[in-house]
Amino acid sequence: GSRDSSVRLWDVATGEQVRELQRHTDWVNSVEFSPDGKYLASGSKDGSVLLWDVATGRLVRELNEYTLGIESVAFSSDGKYLASGLDDSSVRLWDVATGEQVRKLEGHTTEDNKVMSVAFSPDGRYLASGSWDRSVRLWDVSLYFLFVKENKPTPLLNSFYEGATFFWQVQKQGLEFTRNVTPTLF
Repeated sequence: GSRDSSVRLWDVATGEQVRELQRHTDWVNSVEFSPDGKYLASGSKDGSVLLWDVATGRLVRELNEYTLGIESVAFSSDGKYLASGLDDSSVRLWDVATGEQVRKLEGHTTEDNKVMSVAFSPDGRYLASGSWDRSVRLWDVSLYFLFVKENKPTPLLNSFYEGATFFWQVQKQGLEFTRNVTPTLF
């Protein structure tokens, strides 16, 4: 990526530029090859995430269009999903085949804390995100993908904070908090 809004592909053996990809209208902050090397994702300050065919240089898909910038992109290890870190402190997960947003992850503090880095674990179960809020969040995305495949709300129980039990509703847009139950001591 570059400040001139282009993406350039290089032959590392010769140092020669192979191709220049142009469609972004602002700085390109992040690029990532798919695990099979067939696609290249690019994220830009212009708010777009573009998916390119590496062999032809053809634009395959625009995964989103936002007014806020994209700081980082990462493919899951199977290449089915792409994560993008945004300037609004959120992370978006995309289905590469359909271009559909499958989840919005929110947890970094305040809107002006950009998500500068996203990375999937090798098994694809976890997604890490790093932000200007000086935190790294670890998301268990496998639960979401498991439940949302049926495209209907699914209850999810999660117990993790000082014995409190949290109930969530898994929906296509993301997790919706429904209630928590704090245990009483007898």
